Amino acid sequence: MHATRADVITHITQAIEAAGSPVDDAAAEYDLDGIADATFEYSAELQGFVQTVDTEGFWAAVEAHATEEA
Repeated sequence: MHATRADVITHITQAIEAAGSPVDDAAAEYDLDGIADATFEYSAELQGFVQTVDTEGFWAAVEAHATEEA
């Protein structure tokens, strides 16, 4: 769970740019807001953002939100 949407974007960025990844600048190559919208939602009950997809769904969303330059 993440407290803020900025935390979600940081989490997504770190996952995409993880060691061994050919991506140096996730923000330049992916629509991070689109990925966040597709994979996280705010839970009023938990007072934070929770991931709504599994690992496979996350990477599918990343692939679906690649920019044209990527």
